[in-house]
Amino acid sequence: MASTSDSLEFSIILITRKQKPGVATLPSGHTADLSVTQMHPFYTLAATMRGEICAAATFISKFLSTKGLRSEQQLQTFSQSLQELLAEHYKHHWFPEKPCKGSGYRCLRINHKMDPLIGQAAQQIGLSSQELFKLLPCELTLWVDPYEVSYRIGEDGSICVLYEALPAV
Repeated sequence: MASTSDSLEFSIILITRKQKPGVATLPSGHTADLSVTQMHPFYTLAATMRGEICAAATFISKFLSTKGLRSEQQLQTFSQSLQELLAEHYKHHWFPEKPCKGSGYRCLRINHKMDPLIGQAAQQIGLSSQELFKLLPCELTLWVDPYEVSYRIGEDGSICVLYEALPAV
């Protein structure tokens, strides 16, 4: 069995405010186009959380893609739906001046129970809970905070930074 870090290297994203919007740099030095997961125009007021939400939705979508969901349309619909749900859920709980405030509220968690927001996005593409559990790790924690998105797979796994940005000056 491949190690978790080997199979997920493609998903680690490091972005700074100096980079072109919608482009991520992977650890290998390659860039990834995140434009397929454009934020819905309704949520432009949440622009300060766009990068973080896009990184989280892309990360979850990559699991679905890697584990067998091949329809590009379904992946886009899932990602768009998850972004909209996250933006709505976080709109009164996003504090760029105090990034740790509200962190527990913004945490996405799968611990033998599906996170409700991920479950709702999956329903938009007709994925049942059973199918979703087959495509995602049984234990995943994803922290979506201002300027940083990090994750842990398993209860004893290492915490890895998925997305990092510098505060706008």
